[in-house]
Parts: sequence; structure tokens; C-alpha cells
Amino acid sequence: MDHLPEDIDGLNFDQERIIEGALSLNRHKTMEIMSTIVKVVIVHMDTVLNDETLENLKLIGYSRIPISYSANQKSVFGIMLMKSLVGYTVRNETIK
Repeated sequence: MDHLPEDIDGLNFDQERIIEGALSLNRHKTMEIMSTIVKVVIVHMDTVLNDETLENLKLIGYSRIPISYSANQKSVFGIMLMKSLVGYTVRNETIK
């Protein structure tokens, strides 16, 4: 890693990657790393998490899915991390 001194002790690989990622953020413009709102898939909080919904979310390919309060897709109140669904047992429950 070109940003970190070679004599850093006590950091594991993941910690080094986190630091490197944070240091590299200043080289990127927001437009380069963010998706425009028209490309973002926003899920309503009353969406039922069934097999079909989960499969569709996987196919989207994003690691974070915004969750909205209402049909107005701009009222996002939270983010669902896709990795939190690993091993999820389908219970046909809503997101809320």
C-alpha cells in the first residue's frame, strides 16, 4: 500500500484495507462513486421479503439498498445492507 508506512505493526489485513480506502477517498469525486437517484433501487418499508424479492435484490448487485417510508421514493429513512441477508430465512415479513 503506497499510503501507509511500512513499519505499522498490529494491523490486520482488513484494518489496512479500511485505512487505505479512507485515504483514497480524497482522490475521487462524488460523481465517480455515487449512483444517480434515477439508477438507485429504493425499497418501500412494507415490501415483503420473500424469495422473489430477495432474488431481485441480489440481481441488482448493490451492497446497500435504501428503504423508504412512503411511495415518495425520496423519503429514505434507512439503508439495508445486503450482507445482513446472508443466511436470512424467508418468513414473508415486511422490512419494517
